[in-house]
Amino acid sequence: DAFMAFENIFRMLRPGGLFIWHDRLWDAYHGTPGTGPRNGGSLREFQLHPIRLKTTFADRFTALFDSVYESRDTPELRRLRNQGIYFIGRKKHADVGLPSMVAPAAVEKSALTLVVTLHPGSQRTAHLLPLLKAYHAMPIVRYLVLVLNGGAPAPFDLEPFASKLILKSFADDSAINRFRIAREVLTEAVVFVGEGVKMREPLLQCLHERWASDKDRVLGIEPIQESAAGGYAFLSGAAMLFSRTYLDAYLSDETVVARTGAARAVGTPHSCEDLAMVAMVGKLTGKPPLAIHPGETGEMYSRLGEQGSGLGLGGSRHDTGSVGCAAWLHEHHELSFSTEPDWRTCSGSVVQETGSNGEGGG
Repeated sequence: DAFMAFENIFRMLRPGGLFIWHDRLWDAYHGTPGTGPRNGGSLREFQLHPIRLKTTFADRFTALFDSVYESRDTPELRRLRNQGIYFIGRKKHADVGLPSMVAPAAVEKSALTLVVTLHPGSQRTAHLLPLLKAYHAMPIVRYLVLVLNGGAPAPFDLEPFASKLILKSFADDSAINRFRIAREVLTEAVVFVGEGVKMREPLLQCLHERWASDKDRVLGIEPIQESAAGGYAFLSGAAMLFSRTYLDAYLSDETVVARTGAARAVGTPHSCEDLAMVAMVGKLTGKPPLAIHPGETGEMYSRLGEQGSGLGLGGSRHDTGSVGCAAWLHEHHELSFSTEPDWRTCSGSVVQETGSNGEGGG
């Protein structure tokens, strides 16, 4: 898929990075063997050059770069009697919009993009390597996005994960940086997990299947209760899955971005961006979030290195920051949807059966 390949190249390059491209262009190609380059190419060219991009694509793609050198008339192209391009460009520093090179059908529907954010001074970094190994091995995880906040360095050698890994680095330690990845997500669904959260593949599959039946909603594991009756209007950002389309929608609400996007000091609590995402989706769709119980066994979901966390599978969080944030979000979005007191369950038998072959360990 040539369009997908070029889009991936663009995403991998940091601003200022060099892109060097030398290729033929095939404006005259008609999809059948011809008698020469001018009328579609010889049989040899028909068989050996399956990727044939045209001048219109070259013009569109190279416009995303500041040109350092460009030529469409080289001795080699004249010898071959072909059109072509030799281009050196530097990726623009401005946050230019990437025109879609990928047809909507090419956005993957059967897999996930999994996002992990690393903050400077985190105590959970020691758990990240085995978790990335496990997630990288899961077929349902098509891409791994590692967000390095606050200038955090790469915690270890990331080369073993290169086939799936996309690295995003931010100078500030803003909690909402993990939502600034819309251009890196090429799957319909994106799942955010905490840097110390372990989820087995059967549970991810179950979450994805439940989400696929109602793609408007946010799904998660840890509901945040608001009443003794057990109703919940929010989910913890330690594990939540939703449509990629909500990433840009979140960043378009300037009031919410100002409230949740301030850089945090090391050791301070979260800025409630997870609650804000859930509230925004509820406002847009009129649908509450859906918490999924991870079956009867704790092996499907756990937080590594945490003892007595205030966010347990019992399903409540009542720290002062989140209570204040929830009240503010209810007022800002005028939330009125009814909550659901009961969790939907990924049954223990299904989880055990799906995971019995050892897939997705870690």
